[in-house]
Amino acid sequence: MTYYYVVSQHNPNLVLDIFGGSKDQEAKLIVWNYTGGENQQFRFNADGSIVSRHSGHALDIFGGAVRGNNVIQYSFHGGENQRWRHHDDGTIRLQNGALVLDIKGGSKEAGAEVIGWELNGQTNQKWNLRQV
Repeated sequence: MTYYYVVSQHNPNLVLDIFGGSKDQEAKLIVWNYTGGENQQFRFNADGSIVSRHSGHALDIFGGAVRGNNVIQYSFHGGENQRWRHHDDGTIRLQNGALVLDIKGGSKEAGAEVIGWELNGQTNQKWNLRQV
């Protein structure tokens, strides 16, 4: 299986990270300085799920595909809030196109939360994949 670090174009020192290296359901997705840990490694599956190597849980917008809600990890159930696609423009969007992975408030700081937000073309919504 191929895993990736998901690197922010907004601040290339930051990658997607499951907060605290947690394996718990509902642990938040944040951006953090690259450490190489398994909680920063993700697999992009054909079913649209993005799965954490560390926990085996899928990225999920908490409470459904609702703008502004935190992205968490959760057992994969196939809901629209768990099916993603990485696009050529660098965005990672829900397959239904409604929301993208967004660094909350356009922060460039380690520890910032990742939320679902409407596409706006800003770099806090753009990501590069770097194979592990």
